[in-house]
Amino acid sequence: MIAHRFAWLIHHPGEAELPGLLAHECDNPLCQNPTHLHPSDPGANRREWAARRHRIGGPLRDVRGARERALAVRAALLLGLDIGDALDAGLRPVDAGQGTLFDPP
Repeated sequence: MIAHRFAWLIHHPGEAELPGLLAHECDNPLCQNPTHLHPSDPGANRREWAARRHRIGGPLRDVRGARERALAVRAALLLGLDIGDALDAGLRPVDAGQGTLFDPP
């Protein structure tokens, strides 16, 4: 059983069966937080992915890919390095220095 499906079962003990598809909201393949999961279907999952892939600094825009980004963050945590530097290392040049509408000044 895949770890995020196991996490879902632990977090929802009274449910008789697993949803057919669990969508992962944070796009971090190492994340097993059951609050980041929700039942979905293939069409909705594709639409959600398409909306997230253009978020500045998001894991879907990282040149290393979401998995390698997550591994870099994990390595930074284990080595006591700055997580922000690990995240910034995968930014595309066009994304570097770009804030979002809601970034503090």
